[in-house]
Amino acid sequence: MGLHQKALDRLEDVICFINDGNEIIFANKAIEKFGLSKKEAIGKNISSVFPFLVGYTDKIFSNGLKSKKWVSYGKRKLYLAIESQMLDKNVAMLVIRNETKFKDKEEKLKEVKKLYEKILELASESIYIENEEGEIIFANNAFSKMVGKNIGDIIGRRMEDILESREMKKIGNEQYEMNIHTKNGDARLLLYSSYPLFEKRNFIGKINIGVDVTEERKREEKLKILSERERNFRLKTAHYFFNPLAIAKGYMGLMAEELDENEREKVLKAINAISRVENVIKNFVTRGEIAE
Repeated sequence: MGLHQKALDRLEDVICFINDGNEIIFANKAIEKFGLSKKEAIGKNISSVFPFLVGYTDKIFSNGLKSKKWVSYGKRKLYLAIESQMLDKNVAMLVIRNETKFKDKEEKLKEVKKLYEKILELASESIYIENEEGEIIFANNAFSKMVGKNIGDIIGRRMEDILESREMKKIGNEQYEMNIHTKNGDARLLLYSSYPLFEKRNFIGKINIGVDVTEERKREEKLKILSERERNFRLKTAHYFFNPLAIAKGYMGLMAEELDENEREKVLKAINAISRVENVIKNFVTRGEIAE
């Protein structure tokens, strides 16, 4: 078995051949990870070497053992993939793979995923994620509140199933202005950014992040109306002031021509004062400032 044994000794997985008496008749070098040499393992009962197999030995020689589980071995906690396969009617092969590192990474990724989901849930922005078929696979609380539905009633459905209607207008690169009407009759205006998601260059869906600007837009409209009213007020004010002042300046100019030099100077000073008043009114109308 020379070359085959050398090849098996290079493997990271523990490989044992077991007879029908549950005794180890061959073990590769990887068994040293469990605290005994290949020679020491030969002839030992499989359950004495691997206590976590107690109660599983019958499966090794029946339908085959296939299991992944956390086990305690000494002071260590290990996540092992265990498989067996019959080589002939009296001999079975047992393979034990230590997947602890991979499982730890998987657990950490799950924790990170839960953390990200929690962040998304608590975000004030309305967020929902669609798969490649347009079905919603995640929605946060802000989105649920906006459309007036529980998250459980949103997952697995499309936007058009949730809303009574919607109108979208592109306002930038992957940015949209969306007018929606929810099933309970509310009309909302949203600003949405949509980002495609890829896995190994394959499109798998998109994440949509939106802000409800309904109230903000209402305030803008109110400010626009107030601004227009103020502008009209200024124009009317200017009209009522400018006309009389212009007439007064005209008459005073004519009067100045008929007066002697002394009296004319007084009238010209009065005309200059009226011009200053006109400048004040002009600045008030054009810039909203009371200044010359």
